[in-house]
This record gives sequence, structure tokens and C-alpha cells, in this order.
Amino acid sequence: MAHKQTRRSVIIRDAIERAGNEHEIFFLLAAYVEAVRCGDQLNLLPWQMRDLPLAGTDDIKMRLHSLQLSLQRIASDVGNKDHCLIEEAITVYQAVLRRAAQIHSEDGPPRPAQSGEVRSLPGG
Repeated sequence: MAHKQTRRSVIIRDAIERAGNEHEIFFLLAAYVEAVRCGDQLNLLPWQMRDLPLAGTDDIKMRLHSLQLSLQRIASDVGNKDHCLIEEAITVYQAVLRRAAQIHSEDGPPRPAQSGEVRSLPGG
């Protein structure tokens, strides 16, 4: 079972790392969260792994921090089945934050419009 979870984590992480924009990143993350929710029919996993909506990178940072604390709490409980799932979510959330930061650094900060300059909208 852990092998499947690890493979799933690698697949979603790879897709996130190839995402072209923040919208794609959060679409993939929402799909991951929905898959986790469907698999957690008894609501035993932490809410940070299964609750939607997602509210941007600050929300992801908060969820990641909470999951890291949860993992520390159960680290000594070797029989805890949630351990692998929480590790998987941490890996996915870290990939989201890393890719979002890369996209923002590639785009650079928005440049203020110069006097008289007309800018087209993206895609226009």
C-alpha cells in the first residue's frame, strides 16, 4: 500500500512541478485533495489534507505547517497508518509552494505602467 501512495505522490508532484501557471498548480492540488477526501470516508485524516476550498499560498503554508506538527506528534507511533499519508501530503504541499515561488520569480514583479502606456490583458 505504501508503494502505491509513494507512486501517487511522485505522479502528482511531477505534474505540479511541470505546471505552467499558478492556476494549474491549484487545479492539480484541488484534484489531489479531492482524491484524499474520497479515500477518507471516515474523516480520520487531518482537515488540512481533505478540506476544500484552497485559499492561496498562505493557506498552503499554514496547512503544511500543521501537517508537519501532526507528523511530529505521531512519529513515535510506528503503527499509525496516517504517517505515510501525512508524509505524502507534506511532499505535495512543498512541491506546490516551490513551483508557485518559481513561477513568481520567472514572472518577476509586475512593472508599473508608464504614463500613456497601454497594456493588453493576458491572452488578448
